Amino acid sequence: MEDFFETHQLLRTLGKGRLGTVKLYKSSADPATDLTSYKAVKVIKRNDVKNSSMASRIFNEKKALAVVSPNPYTLSLGGTSKDEEHLYFIMSPILAGPIHKHFRAEVNGRFAYTRARFYCMNVISALLFMHGKGFVHRDVKASNVLLNESGYAVLADFGYAKNICEAEDGSRGEAKPTFTFCGTLHCMAPEVLQRKGHGFKADWWSLGIFVYEMMTGRPPWGYGVGGVEREQLERDIVSGEVAFEDGIFEGVGRSGRAFIEKLLVREEEGRMGSLEEFQGETFFETGEWKEKEGGGEGGEGGASFIEIGGEPPEFNREIGDLDVLEDLSGVAGGSEAFGNAFDGF
Repeated sequence: MEDFFETHQLLRTLGKGRLGTVKLYKSSADPATDLTSYKAVKVIKRNDVKNSSMASRIFNEKKALAVVSPNPYTLSLGGTSKDEEHLYFIMSPILAGPIHKHFRAEVNGRFAYTRARFYCMNVISALLFMHGKGFVHRDVKASNVLLNESGYAVLADFGYAKNICEAEDGSRGEAKPTFTFCGTLHCMAPEVLQRKGHGFKADWWSLGIFVYEMMTGRPPWGYGVGGVEREQLERDIVSGEVAFEDGIFEGVGRSGRAFIEKLLVREEEGRMGSLEEFQGETFFETGEWKEKEGGGEGGEGGASFIEIGGEPPEFNREIGDLDVLEDLSGVAGGSEAFGNAFDGF
């Protein structure tokens, strides 16, 4: 990374997550108007990696990013690097901010039906591609869906992603349930919460929560902040009813309700989760799905790339970090925790 830091300028910090900080850099040799000159670098301090489980998550994130990068509705990984104190993920930056900041900035604190539908289709494309490569995301939520400079939704944060189709010899096998309790509670599928074992269908439950939140401005059972609220949220995930306000889910919104209800099915077997099912939904009757050949790693049986047609909705360009493309006035001029744990990173 030494060469990278010599040829790139630090512009600003884009965000800080559970493990790592994302910073925006620009190539010193390229003009500010060239988007390819910008890179988002996720920096992880080795000393923050406290155990082998956290180290495994970092490797899983790298593997997931490597296979989903050909899809335009996911983060694109340019490479990884490391030094004695840090690990680095180098990615294409997504600068228009997370979805939740956009719907909360709307007059009613929520998106119109057509706008929510468009972003939903973007995320469906990302998840179908990811699942086709054997990976489950396990943390689909509004704050992990970003808007890019063109107005498309991009699925981010693959820290909980896992390949559930990888056989012991490294080849692709059948999907096997995984039992890790992970994700964000208000978007967590019942089978994850109850530790019954989960697979790809857990992501589709989370998508249902995400779509509901875009259309109403809040998740169906709240965020579970505080002990009492958390306990109630856990009960609601397992057995609570979803309230659909007439003012939002009447008229054209009825198809949105029907779609959400087919995602928030507590038994995995009855929950929708295929392209054919999505294409048959009234919610998407005017949507454009264009199937293209997939790419990248992942072995045989790789996913097709689903391109979403139509123009992206207009959005508030003052949200996020798009201003950096026009105003560059903010340009600013350890030890290993597990020995060889990151060999091959």
